Amino acid sequence: MRLVSPLTQKEVLTMKLLRINETTDIPQFTTNGNDWRNIDEINKNDISDMLNLCIKEDVSLENIDCSQIKNPAQKIIFTNIYNKFKEFIDDKVNFKDQIEGLYKEAMEKYRVD
Repeated sequence: MRLVSPLTQKEVLTMKLLRINETTDIPQFTTNGNDWRNIDEINKNDISDMLNLCIKEDVSLENIDCSQIKNPAQKIIFTNIYNKFKEFIDDKVNFKDQIEGLYKEAMEKYRVD
């Protein structure tokens, strides 16, 4: 009996945070990978949760054509959030290295011999 190989860890953990609903053209976000809400409902706690996901998980942002978004306010909100998250995800390795460097410096500074 041949077993089907399981998904790799990367395939399991890769998730999307932002999308445009194909039937309504309304931009949406998720904080858990399952429940999608309209972008104009986003708040600071949602953004914090999304940033934490970006740090802990393998998150991807597809290239999205924002011209299909009809509502101008939703377009502005979505575009700004998309650009900031894209920048953050693209620079995630450097960001993690900076954080680890800060912890390393603090550990060395306050180390008790």
